Amino acid sequence: MFSRSRACQAGDSCQAGLTPLGPVFASRRRPALGVWARRHLGRYWSGEIAIKVDHRLIRSGPYRFVRHPIYTAMLGMFAGTAVVSGQLHAALGLAMAGFAYWRKIRLEEANLRKAFGPEYDAYRRATGSLVPKLL
Repeated sequence: MFSRSRACQAGDSCQAGLTPLGPVFASRRRPALGVWARRHLGRYWSGEIAIKVDHRLIRSGPYRFVRHPIYTAMLGMFAGTAVVSGQLHAALGLAMAGFAYWRKIRLEEANLRKAFGPEYDAYRRATGSLVPKLL
């Protein structure tokens, strides 16, 4: 599935990287999830890990289902690019982004646990990190 890039030749379909799962990962809903999540965070959103003045734990919108929906959206877009393109460098980009978000999630959750204590622990038990809990 992942191969080196090659230029399209006359008569090629130039869709060698497309797979049956491509449309699932390349869905236009991924960016919408990130925008929806960002709107629910409102003034509590920050590019850096921080607890704001009068910070409250957001449990509405996509945060009812997952604790990190913006990261879910971003990783979904990386996965879609990797699957649809079929390129090794896209898969490596997905792996690098996955590692970076895994690390940031650990730091954010430690900070939120410190700020909200048992309230965050209960929220953590009720929701998935990147994917909703099924039961």
